[in-house]
Amino acid sequence: MTSMMNAADLAGARPCDPGSQAAGLERTRFFPRQLVGPEDLTQDQTYFREKSRRHNRMLHGWGVVCGACVRRGNNECEVVIEPGYILGPWGDEIVIDREVTIDLCKQGSGERSGCCGDDVDPWCADSQAQCKEGRLYIAVRYSECQSRPVQSSGGGCGCGCDEAGCEYSRIRDSFAIKVLRELPAPYTTPMAQPDLSSLIPCMRQRVARRCPPCPPEPWVVLADVVVGADCRLLGPIDCMAHRRYVLSFADFYLTCGPQAGTTVGAGAYAGTTISNSVLVGRTMSMMTGTTDLVDVRMAMAGEPARATVTLARDDGSRVSVPAFFDVHAGETVRDMLAREGGRELYDPASDRIMTLRALYEGAGVPMDTHVHGVTSALAVLEGRTVRAARVAPDPDHTDGPSTDSAPSANEPSSSSALGGHEAGKGAPGGGKDKEAAEIPRNRPKRRK
Repeated sequence: MTSMMNAADLAGARPCDPGSQAAGLERTRFFPRQLVGPEDLTQDQTYFREKSRRHNRMLHGWGVVCGACVRRGNNECEVVIEPGYILGPWGDEIVIDREVTIDLCKQGSGERSGCCGDDVDPWCADSQAQCKEGRLYIAVRYSECQSRPVQSSGGGCGCGCDEAGCEYSRIRDSFAIKVLRELPAPYTTPMAQPDLSSLIPCMRQRVARRCPPCPPEPWVVLADVVVGADCRLLGPIDCMAHRRYVLSFADFYLTCGPQAGTTVGAGAYAGTTISNSVLVGRTMSMMTGTTDLVDVRMAMAGEPARATVTLARDDGSRVSVPAFFDVHAGETVRDMLAREGGRELYDPASDRIMTLRALYEGAGVPMDTHVHGVTSALAVLEGRTVRAARVAPDPDHTDGPSTDSAPSANEPSSSSALGGHEAGKGAPGGGKDKEAAEIPRNRPKRRK
């Protein structure tokens, strides 16, 4: 036996309002021979519940974490909500632990409790004749149920008016589903993607990050549906138009493969793994939508580049190169690259890493050119072509075979792609020239 609780809604108070959080900032201090009542024991629950709500709301935000997909049911009136996990606007965890079928023709815009099975409050449901034709929104919010009634010596009529009386001994986390006629705040049409600067405060010209306000409504939209005057579904269900996803790392992980030459079992590892540099560059390019080169070292710093230069790729597209490196007045390009040549640049077009040295060598910049600052160091690249990016050699490892994948028959070799000599042509030593082009000149000699 259960009983639905809507205390927060009935009182009109939001749990995340400043005034309503005061009780959640105190925990009970017990001492010997203390007279303890129900409110003392409940206070610790309140403290940790409000602490968890603040944590969720301030650090994770709110929206759908996983699941909670909506699909058509067995007839034109039914929609089925699949199990899912959601963080509510007020910081509550919402767990839909089973498939829930909603009959739009019966429920209308009434509210359906996850505690009460298929029961719908007839006083809160619309009749078929009053069903609003057009777009409706299927939404969910956090709810609670009182459960497990037990006999109580306190008397009263908790669940029957016998002499002993009874009280509910448990409160169960649950959910309530409603078909909304209007889009709840702060949803918008279309949904706006937050700027990356909301994650990195330093990108906001060093403006302090504000605490997010308490959302005005507890609803999380799961899907948009279009219905006729008889509440029957018209067209497909749209689960993405107003779906707000919470950033989750549940399926994301990093792997650190052994370096080349490291013994693994009975053999030696000679495969190729995705480096952290590629992951950083790929993440930043996806989050910002940029197609320009990304300086891996400065990707998350939020600082603007000292200067940029625009070059052409092999396919004719334009790409900007940011300058975060230092230039000493009067030095040559060779001297600059001896110090800064290992800086890694991620190319979104090829999903590969190239070094600053490879960029200059591939563009054919004379190494004896003198530069006097960042601007002149970029000026020598103006109008040149960026060759196809390749995997940069690992500056921290010199032993073992290269982890670069071999070029296909239709793909130029690494040396020709970088503007160097082809193997066996134009340079003494034949095939050795390719290896020399891939290894920076300032790398330590291989140990024997």
